[in-house]
Amino acid sequence: MEYASETSGWKDDFYRKYRLTTVPEHLLIIGSFLIEANYKSDSSTLRSRLDPAKIENILNQAWCVVSSRNAKQLIESLLNLPSVHNYKDVAESVLIQQKSHPKYPVASVLLAEQGKLYHFIDKKCETRFFDCGYSFNLESYAKITNIASWDIERAGLIIRYAFTIGWLTEEESVNYLKRAYAVAELNYSNWCQYFIGYLKGRALLFDTSEDESSNYILVLNEIMQQPEIYFHHYPLTQRN
Repeated sequence: MEYASETSGWKDDFYRKYRLTTVPEHLLIIGSFLIEANYKSDSSTLRSRLDPAKIENILNQAWCVVSSRNAKQLIESLLNLPSVHNYKDVAESVLIQQKSHPKYPVASVLLAEQGKLYHFIDKKCETRFFDCGYSFNLESYAKITNIASWDIERAGLIIRYAFTIGWLTEEESVNYLKRAYAVAELNYSNWCQYFIGYLKGRALLFDTSEDESSNYILVLNEIMQQPEIYFHHYPLTQRN
């Protein structure tokens, strides 16, 4: 994971050049966690600051997406929340019953047996959540068992990267983001729940080490300290 910091600011020359008045700012919250993890201050516009060749390589290598058609197929799939529907039993065991699972040893340590993910988040972000008006404690954390944002957030990244390299039009991108935002509204009450849901989904189904999870918690800590990032300004109940 890269976490570059060489951008010159949030609403800088890049923002002024590529800001699209047809793209409501609240829609750009979708995918912003992952976008910011790859390149700091990159979520202010639909277009990414990353070099298009690098974006295409990321889509090719990390996502097996090699064309506009592939991108659209993946976005459609993610918006149907495959992780939620295909891993119900695992989520029930590890997230709800907090039991270890033999096929998911890292997730068992992070989410069940020792609950390390909670302690990582509490150590780095508890004060940040409080500053955002969200009461973060073990009880509120344990209630978040919906990992829909693991799919929604990845869809957001694909939408924005595909737009940047010309695989999606502006209209297609906005329509996809509207759908993704609507799915987020159906599954979460606020952005803090959304981000924790993403971290739990990632820890459950993707991370291969504790360090991978802790890296993304550091990113969350960073973006929660940046008041210009859009989720600070638009509650999840904002309608598109």
